[in-house]
Amino acid sequence: MSALLSTVLAAAVGGNLALDGLLGLCPLLAVSRKHEVAAGMALMTVVALPSYCVLAYMLKAWVLQPLNAESLALVVWVLLLATFVVAAGRWLSRSRPALHESYGVYLPVLGVNCLVLGAVLLATTRADSLFLVLAYALGTAAGYAAVLLVITDLRERLAMTPLPLPMRGAAAVLVTLGLLSLALMGLRGVG
Repeated sequence: MSALLSTVLAAAVGGNLALDGLLGLCPLLAVSRKHEVAAGMALMTVVALPSYCVLAYMLKAWVLQPLNAESLALVVWVLLLATFVVAAGRWLSRSRPALHESYGVYLPVLGVNCLVLGAVLLATTRADSLFLVLAYALGTAAGYAAVLLVITDLRERLAMTPLPLPMRGAAAVLVTLGLLSLALMGLRGVG
C-alpha cells in the first residue's frame, strides 16, 4: 500500500509531467482561460488517462512482450490512443448524451495531448505491475489536473492585475508556470 501511495505522490507532486517534464503545456495554455473549461479538461484527464495507461500496459504485457515486439510499442500506443478517443467519444454519446455534450469536446484535446503519451511511456517503463501503472497514471492525472486548475485561477487573477504591456497574456502565464516549476523542484525526492 505504501508503494502505491508513494507512486501516486511522486507522479503528482515530485515528478509532475506538466511542470517537471513540460508535457501537456499546449492544452494547459489553451483551456486555462475559464474555470468551467479547465474543470472539464481536468475531469476528463483524471478519468481517461488512468484507463488508457492500464490498456496500454495490458497490451504491452500480454501482447507485445510475448510476441517479442516491444519495439513497436510507440506505434501501437499511438494507434491505441486514436482508437480509445474515438471509442470513448462514441460510448459517451450513446450512453450519456448530456455528459458527452458537456465533456465530449475534451476527448480530442486529450487525444493530441503529449502528456498522455508521455505518461504511458513512463508508466509502462517504470512500473512493473498493473497496480503501479494505475497508481502512476492516477498521480500523473491528478497532478496535471491540479496544475491546470491552479493556472486557471492564477490566470483569472492576472487578468485583473495591472501588468506592463509585454507581460500581459501568455507571457505572465509562462512566467507563472516557471515559478511553479521551480517551487516544485524542491519536492523532486517525494515518493
